Amino acid sequence: MSEVPFSPVWVVSGVIIGTAEELIFRGYGYTVLKKYVKHWWISLLVVSLIFGLEHYYKGSAGVAQTFVIALIANGVFIWRKSLIPIAIAHAGMVILLPII
Repeated sequence: MSEVPFSPVWVVSGVIIGTAEELIFRGYGYTVLKKYVKHWWISLLVVSLIFGLEHYYKGSAGVAQTFVIALIANGVFIWRKSLIPIAIAHAGMVILLPII
């Protein structure tokens, strides 16, 4: 595994990526889909699956892992009624995973 240089640009990128994905998938995707389907949990599963598939470049194990993480993130979003804790966690993962 090659070392990834840690820089302020990396941190800013992590915040932008984490926040943008949360706004798109949970803030918009889940909320809009929930209006059109009968059960909230179907929206949760569909948005989590799409989020997992977005990470297909990580292979099938990465899709499965990302799907499970998305299920948890969607659950927290529904429970807390806020994107802030999830956006912070997502940004943290984007920033720290390459250097762990």
